[in-house]
Amino acid sequence: LVQAQSQADQDVAAQANLVTTARVYGVEVSPTNASAIGLPGSVVTYNFQVTNTGDQSDSFDLALGAYTWPTQLEKAVIGPLAAGASANFWVRVSIPAGAVDYDLDATTVALASQKDARFGAVASMTTTARTYGVSLSPASQNGKGLTDTVERYWLQIANTGGYPDTYDLSAASALGWVVTPSVNTVGPLAVGGTTGLWVDVQIPSGIPGGTIDTARVQARSQADQNVAAQASLITLANVYGLELDPPVASAVGLPGTMVTYTFHVTNTSNLSDAFDLTVGEHEWFTLPEMVLIGPIEPGVSIDFTVRVDIPASAADYDFDSTVITLTSHTDANRQAITTLTTTARTYGVDVAPVSQSKAGTAGTVVRYWLQVINTGGYPDTFSVSALSAQGWDVTPGAIAIGPLAAGETAQVWIDAEIPGDVPGGTEDAARVDIVSEGDGAKSTAALLYTTANVYGLNVTTSMPAQSAFPGLVITYT
Repeated sequence: LVQAQSQADQDVAAQANLVTTARVYGVEVSPTNASAIGLPGSVVTYNFQVTNTGDQSDSFDLALGAYTWPTQLEKAVIGPLAAGASANFWVRVSIPAGAVDYDLDATTVALASQKDARFGAVASMTTTARTYGVSLSPASQNGKGLTDTVERYWLQIANTGGYPDTYDLSAASALGWVVTPSVNTVGPLAVGGTTGLWVDVQIPSGIPGGTIDTARVQARSQADQNVAAQASLITLANVYGLELDPPVASAVGLPGTMVTYTFHVTNTSNLSDAFDLTVGEHEWFTLPEMVLIGPIEPGVSIDFTVRVDIPASAADYDFDSTVITLTSHTDANRQAITTLTTTARTYGVDVAPVSQSKAGTAGTVVRYWLQVINTGGYPDTFSVSALSAQGWDVTPGAIAIGPLAAGETAQVWIDAEIPGDVPGGTEDAARVDIVSEGDGAKSTAALLYTTANVYGLNVTTSMPAQSAFPGLVITYT
């Protein structure tokens, strides 16, 4: 209210009413964050809703942010919209045909009030290229069986693409064997979904032993025929069979001794068979128990031994390896091998530290700690003794250590007693000997140096005796 009043006549006045209305501008967009996937070469459409949150009619300018993939905005202006009214618009993103799985592009669309550009809203879009995908695992398997039998393999199929999919299965043998999957179609599988299946390979009768066939199992996407995965099933046909156990053998022994290996051979075929035994290249004397094994009936096993003599001159860790081969009398291509390695190991011992020095007061005991290591190839016990050069008492905490396994360590303490009457500065060297009980020629020693310290002092004065009255101080130097 505005009023004007006459100063000359207070009864004379005039007034006017001024009405001011506050205007509110505003806009909202939904969704504010949008994402989508699509195949390479496809178009993804985002739909947005714009709402005028102001109190009067308004129009809004639309603008795209930076982008890499071709992106189209439906309109540059939306409105006019009455207060509280809404309208829709879309943004289309073209995914390049050359995009690979998981490539992506992000952009934004901004809205601004035409009546007051300070009021606006922003929505973001993230577009990801996803393809169809499939995997079969394991990618390769090996199996074996007798002729006229079935070898079964298990596979897992997984949807590795970005969309639910169904897959057609096919299988083919390189040699024309019958290959049968448990199912012809798998799916639909959700994204990341997996399931199992089996495939049977029929090994024909009448084929040579040792024949190898490779069957290819393929899973192909129904949605995209260019997407497929395959697995290889490699099958060995055995007419006759044998197993030799263990396939690898090793042993240790002292130089000048003999090591004996025992092997177990089984005829795994359906017919009786015999096997020739041959020894591969070797340096040490090697003698098999027999060179002809069998005949052995189907499913029957027998044992045989192989002897290896370790030379007396062999050093610790010297070794010799050879291969034992068994060859079928029925089929020379059917063999089994085992590798044996013989290592010369001796007894051994080490001590740490090999030298220590300490000092102590005369009439006290100094303690040392030693670590004893079994460096030999066998469990062993070690005797411990100590001798002082000065005739001092030197006492080990144990006179025997062990048994220690090969490579095992143990600690022992040694007490050196310093006599009470030795001059200060006297040094003693004690030798600690550690000897293998397995081989008395194997020993080691540690030296312990102990110094005797004597401490003392004398107080003297050259001043004569003095006297004084009570309460006074007498000072002597």
